[in-house]
Amino acid sequence: MGYWDSGGSLYLELPWGLYYVDYPPPTQPRLDRVPKNLYRGRTTQVLHTLVLEPDRDWKVSDLAESADVSLYTAHQVLDHLEKQLWVDKSGRGPQTVRRLTQPGKLLDDWASRHQITDYQVYRFHRLIRGLAAQESALFGLLEQASICEEWALTLEHGAQRVAPFVHHVPAAMVAIVPADIPWAEVAPAAGFRSVDEGENFVFLASKERTPFLGRMKFDNAWVASPIQLYIDLFAWPRRGREQARHLRSQVLGF
Repeated sequence: MGYWDSGGSLYLELPWGLYYVDYPPPTQPRLDRVPKNLYRGRTTQVLHTLVLEPDRDWKVSDLAESADVSLYTAHQVLDHLEKQLWVDKSGRGPQTVRRLTQPGKLLDDWASRHQITDYQVYRFHRLIRGLAAQESALFGLLEQASICEEWALTLEHGAQRVAPFVHHVPAAMVAIVPADIPWAEVAPAAGFRSVDEGENFVFLASKERTPFLGRMKFDNAWVASPIQLYIDLFAWPRRGREQARHLRSQVLGF
């Protein structure tokens, strides 16, 4: 007795027989596939890692590990950047390495597509005086939200610690935070009031890991990486681009 079902299973009780089954192989992922959006999702973790160390020679496996992505994602991004002539490849086989040769062009392209509205924006006010007291209030709210590590100052308050630009920072302190904070519970408990204007605290909530890569610690405050600071400032409508250019010339150098 033999059978063949719709799932592709075949059984024939003919021990002396030879069989040829014309069955299409499973579809394999195409390594040359272009990312749908290079500047969204896990692909940005690869970009951020590359731009943070533009002079480094990367094996795909090392890049994937550092960026915390799959080998496929790392290869996909590198392949796309090679086609843009922004990455050079050298070596053969297991010794193949790639280097980002045009970090400035990549950063320009990234910044031109980045928007503050990519975050979910929360604005709050708390009656407070002085920068030290403002920072203390920020730390208190983050502690109330059980966030001790995964946050980072950005825009003017962040950039001022990395590349001082102005004598007086704006009243609103801006921080990037995870997207799962229960603001309706946390904010009132810490004395913060949600407002549409007149805010002195702004939180940019992100579901992605990219904004937290390469953070720096200044005293007790986490500050976003120079790359994240640059693209956030570039997208900021006030004096953001002016401060972004200053940061780029003083810190990035490309």
